[in-house]
Amino acid sequence: MVQTQISRFARKIFDERCIPTDAVKEWVHHLHANDLNHNNLMEAFAAFHHGSYFFIVLELAQCTLSDFLNGSDKVQFSSQELWTQAQGLASGLAYLHGRKVKGGRQENETLYHLDLKPSNILIVNNTMKISDFGLSDYKEFPRMSESILVGDSKHAGVRVYAPPSRAGPESDRYDVYSLATILSEIASYDVGKTDRVVKYRKSRKCDGQSNEGSIHFYYSTTGKTKQSVLEEHRKILQAVEESTASLAETELDRWQEAFYHLSLFELLEQMLHVSEAERPTALEAVSKLDSQIHQASRALRGSEPYAIDIWESTVKGTVPVTAKPPDVAWDCRLRASINGEHCGLWLYPDEHDFTIKLRQFLFDRGIEQTVEHGLHALYKPS
Repeated sequence: MVQTQISRFARKIFDERCIPTDAVKEWVHHLHANDLNHNNLMEAFAAFHHGSYFFIVLELAQCTLSDFLNGSDKVQFSSQELWTQAQGLASGLAYLHGRKVKGGRQENETLYHLDLKPSNILIVNNTMKISDFGLSDYKEFPRMSESILVGDSKHAGVRVYAPPSRAGPESDRYDVYSLATILSEIASYDVGKTDRVVKYRKSRKCDGQSNEGSIHFYYSTTGKTKQSVLEEHRKILQAVEESTASLAETELDRWQEAFYHLSLFELLEQMLHVSEAERPTALEAVSKLDSQIHQASRALRGSEPYAIDIWESTVKGTVPVTAKPPDVAWDCRLRASINGEHCGLWLYPDEHDFTIKLRQFLFDRGIEQTVEHGLHALYKPS
């Protein structure tokens, strides 16, 4: 195991005259989180009393995600790095939700956060870490027959990144909603930096009843996702399309063009669903984000046709596309250049009428384009 030496620390200070139990509670939660041993969960090193104050010692962060979204220059991320960190947050949350305690007073219990927001995400050595478990609470681990987790609604409150308030126990889907709001703002920042995030928040504030004036992601009357949120997602997709077509004033990089697709925002909007039952788990969100990131990365590697050997990839059957020829195919793979674009070709007979199908794969900025043609063979194979 590689040990990293930590030389700078931060103290979190609680005045026990005002909050006599919350500090101890948060420290216990931090100790529990340490057992989880996840790279995207913040570690707490020590705690001590001095007079009426209670101190928690943490590794010193460069800044919070809130600082970053608001324009801090203490950290820099490429688009790919930013979304890799975002996926890490989802992974940390899934790890937290899946923890089952063995032994002691917390037997058969798990932990939620219940106050996930940008200011509770610390950036330490360019790694985003979920911190501040002050509002989290242990819940009984669900039995096989239970559909929701046991708990209470005492944490309900007016918080920007929280889901619509409701009666009944909280569950892991509470955190999933909060994560989606954060990812939505990360997407806005990635495409247009802090200025776009500010405009996004203003649009949410103006979207609703005249006396509402909040930057929540939902309408207070129905709990449904605000139209301004859906519109921001649509505008990001439009910005990607314009960049791809070289029509935008500021072009995005190729990884962004490959990453931002409708499927990403379908995931976010599902996570923002007013019904907890309709939201995916954090683990499901991790899987979909991971797939989206890897797809964009693969597309980026394939976006330079002269950097790869199309002929060799075709012969070996490693052309990075989803479509494949039948199991039984002629050994007749060719290389070609169509309209100035390098591509790989598969030729194989139709199983029924021996029409030869020509399937063409183009590589344009990493986006797969498939065109299929039918050509009648001049002879029938024996």
